[in-house]
Amino acid sequence: MSDAVDQLISDFYAKTPLRYAFDFPQICTFLENRFNFLSRSLETTRPLQIYWTLFPYMLSIRQLKVQLDFLLNSDLWDNMQLSLVQEHLSNAQQQLNKLKPMIIQTLRTDFCQREFHHFHIMNAYGTVLSLKMLNFDVNQLAQNALFMLTQLQCENGAFRANPEGESDARTTFAAVVIGKLTGLLNEPIFAQTREYLMSKQSYQGGFCSNGLEPHAAYTYCALAALKILNVELNAEEKSLHLHYLVNRQTKWGGLNGRPYKDPDGCYSWWVLGALHILDKDKLKLVNKDLFNKFALNCCQPEDGCGLRDKPGVEPDSYHTAYVLGGWSIINGALDDEEVCLGICM
Repeated sequence: MSDAVDQLISDFYAKTPLRYAFDFPQICTFLENRFNFLSRSLETTRPLQIYWTLFPYMLSIRQLKVQLDFLLNSDLWDNMQLSLVQEHLSNAQQQLNKLKPMIIQTLRTDFCQREFHHFHIMNAYGTVLSLKMLNFDVNQLAQNALFMLTQLQCENGAFRANPEGESDARTTFAAVVIGKLTGLLNEPIFAQTREYLMSKQSYQGGFCSNGLEPHAAYTYCALAALKILNVELNAEEKSLHLHYLVNRQTKWGGLNGRPYKDPDGCYSWWVLGALHILDKDKLKLVNKDLFNKFALNCCQPEDGCGLRDKPGVEPDSYHTAYVLGGWSIINGALDDEEVCLGICM
């Protein structure tokens, strides 16, 4: 960790009162504003941006339901507190129901009608996952998905980002998720994908992109894809990856993607997700209290609107998704399939 970030976090804790919960209503408001922006936006990454917005929105609704259930089964509440949580939950659910037709129409149209050469596999990933979370029958996309994946297939079992783009564990993971959700995993295009992913293991533990240095995000992508493909690692491989992942926690509780790097809120998902997939019982090797302190304070701005990388950085949908996703993993709020795919059902 750099001295500058170490000092930044130290100063932040010295000046800022500790918080012990996320402000889910404020997070919902932040994400609703993002939805309104995306509905008018022409940005080329819109499907992925929608996914990064929808995923934490649904996680927030889930946590508001948890709060409501807790209050209903506890003697430690008053009518005002109960009514407030009920109101926040009702508002969030109403907003989701209002947005749902627009999101489905936008994503389905983009996926089925956009010229293929202008599409990116990560946009396809965001499309399929978002539609799945909205209970749309993604099998309807199978024909288009098969055409796209066939064009992106590499001889070594990997998949490219686009016809002229790079291929790595990240883009291959996206292809596997799309294949899983659209019922295409038994197609010949995935015949060599297992071997490709296994070849990206590092002798240091973790998985690489196309270089030699392992990285937490690629490690999550590879482990999740292998899990979906029903590949079981041996004991030595698991031990190496476990050692690599557990050592991603910094002294402040936040997680980094590589040794000696600064903590970043998004690695909450990549590291804890990878650990959960590898052996969820090993999540206990992460200092949960210290992680929660970092996530709830360093990653949550003073007004509670959205989540961020670290203090001094503006919140955004990407970090809101992956900070809240990682927090949900270590606090037992996501099941195995949700962690592998990156969804909240």
